[in-house]
Amino acid sequence: MNKIATFASSEREPIFGLLFCKQIIPDEIMLLHNEVVSFGVVPNEEVFFTIGVVYEGTKRVYCRGKQYCFASGDLFCVGRECCRVENIPSKHYPYKEVVITFSFEELQQLTPWFNDLIADNRLRQSAHDIGPVAGCEADAAVLGIFNALRQSPLPPSFTKRQGILKMLSDYTDGMVLRVALSNLDSRNLLLNNVVRNNRFRHATIDDLAEQCHCSRSSFKELFHKHYDTSPYHYFLEQRLEKAQSLLTGSSCSISEISEICEFNSPSHFARIFRSYFACSPSEYRRQQQLKKWL
Repeated sequence: MNKIATFASSEREPIFGLLFCKQIIPDEIMLLHNEVVSFGVVPNEEVFFTIGVVYEGTKRVYCRGKQYCFASGDLFCVGRECCRVENIPSKHYPYKEVVITFSFEELQQLTPWFNDLIADNRLRQSAHDIGPVAGCEADAAVLGIFNALRQSPLPPSFTKRQGILKMLSDYTDGMVLRVALSNLDSRNLLLNNVVRNNRFRHATIDDLAEQCHCSRSSFKELFHKHYDTSPYHYFLEQRLEKAQSLLTGSSCSISEISEICEFNSPSHFARIFRSYFACSPSEYRRQQQLKKWL
């Protein structure tokens, strides 16, 4: 009989084959203090395929000489050919993840989507050959799955696992799965492209994190390491530099410049500009015009 297992590893434990489970909760999934308690399904048969979401810490998967890194919020799929998995806690919290494991026989019993894949042998090939893949950031939609399970009077079962998988599939529907970025250079290249394309757009941290295929917290950490400042201050300075250029080299009004540089209003633009340059935008324009005549 399948059981639901909870585990929160505070050590860097390599995991071979089956997931190592710290504690067995036979009847319900416990969510304490609104935190997601890591859990997984452990079938009697050999694990063939694992689907999960990292909630806290970092997951490293070693597969055929390559290392794949999954940050908090990443959805991952891992086939049995992955030789080693390392779960690393964050600075202040233990590692937490949600995993659903399947044997090959169980996959054959699931949705028509899986059956279609199995029919032409694509599933077996993909689970063995593609290595780990990651998808979108987990959010309240995924949390709702586990809240619903917690309220259910029925014990955990295979059917419930199928429901979890269906909801995860719906959650990621329409989003392109990616191979996890495995080295820092690739991540920095992607980060640079995302930053360059969004310097003067009204993009939120969540928007930028999604474009970088990582969680909000991972994006902020990566951004600070690369630019040595926060996203807020970096993008603000970029907008102010553009405003300086427009004030000096264009006839645009203060209101137009405020709008072009994505400030909330001309007064907001003037207030921020003064806090950085100790003068208003109009005063700065006059100063630059005077310098041209001197």
